[in-house]
Amino acid sequence: MGHEKGAGASAPDLGHRAWGPDGRRLPEAGPGHRPPFGQEFLEKKRRFLNRRLDLAVSQREAFRRLHEEFGPQIRQQAERVRAARLRLRQAAALSGKDDLRGLLADVGRRQARLDSLVTEVMFQELEILDQGQRQKYLGLMPSDRFERRFGRKPWGHGRPPRGQ
Repeated sequence: MGHEKGAGASAPDLGHRAWGPDGRRLPEAGPGHRPPFGQEFLEKKRRFLNRRLDLAVSQREAFRRLHEEFGPQIRQQAERVRAARLRLRQAAALSGKDDLRGLLADVGRRQARLDSLVTEVMFQELEILDQGQRQKYLGLMPSDRFERRFGRKPWGHGRPPRGQ
């Protein structure tokens, strides 16, 4: 089932309802498009860490320099992941599962590269912090928040699925 987009072009309904007012529009990478790791994200992260970790001026400056160094690489790789996922979704709507193997592997490779960049930034952030701040920083990780809230680790984080 196709839906109108632009001047008579049609796009397949990929089943994703969060992509626009009509819920069936493919995401576009136009002038107003912002990747998830944009400048605003890094500035917000620095403000959050400053509040939570009571960073010294020198630490805030070190975080800013680190984010300026890695930000463009992370944004570029995040865009590559986004584009690969879009190609996969488009192909999934048009072809059989055997045709998707290479596209799925491409998404995995690109996501692994993005994860590697983000992990490197996290390691370098930890080096900027003192011991007490490191403990607080690590306590801000999503799996730790989940464990504090629900009293257990989420499935897939060193915890087997239910019933095993």
